[in-house]
Amino acid sequence: FFFNNTAATEIYTEQIVGSVRCVQETALKKHNIKTKEAFEMFDRNKDGNISAAEFKKAFKEMKIGVSDAEVDEMLQFIDKSGNRQVDYTEFLACLLYTSPSPRDS
Repeated sequence: FFFNNTAATEIYTEQIVGSVRCVQETALKKHNIKTKEAFEMFDRNKDGNISAAEFKKAFKEMKIGVSDAEVDEMLQFIDKSGNRQVDYTEFLACLLYTSPSPRDS
């Protein structure tokens, strides 16, 4: 889903970031763990990256309903290196992301 409308893109980006934050917060609260440990919960094969399949499995286990397309869109937003995986730096950047204020546009 690619939007030409900037406002629609920002809203969709907020939804993606919100999903990731929800998963991270759920993991932190439920398991009383740190951010790095939350990342490691997603990184099932311990290769230092989270794939789409690993995100899907984590969402399913946490009972967060997202479609394959939504996971793909989320991955596309978070993955700044373009390797179709999320490393720890990208994971943190997403969690720390704040949308630009209307004055910034």
